[in-house]
Amino acid sequence: MSDLYTVTQGTSQGAIIDAAVDVAGQGCADINSVLDDIKGDSKLTATNFSTGTGTGLDSYGVKLTDNLSISSAAGAMVVDDLMQKISTKVQVAAQMLAAANNANKAATRIMSQG
Repeated sequence: MSDLYTVTQGTSQGAIIDAAVDVAGQGCADINSVLDDIKGDSKLTATNFSTGTGTGLDSYGVKLTDNLSISSAAGAMVVDDLMQKISTKVQVAAQMLAAANNANKAATRIMSQG
């Protein structure tokens, strides 16, 4: 997997928030890239496809030797799986942001209690 989705343990809250925002942004760019690629001809292009991260399909475990038509059942399943993998990364980023927000709230509450 790409290092863009890696957050080192023990990093600061600000670094975690920055990483989560980066992951969410890259995931959205990846989804947009897939949709743009299949928009014109309903095919995922094996040779030209590159996600917003520049990592391409390999980072998601998809290896194509030829263009993949989403009109076929197999093609639709591959694209669906790909989109779910990207979506999962965006959801993890959202959970990271929620956890950082909860930690910030807890710290603020403790500080206000003196």
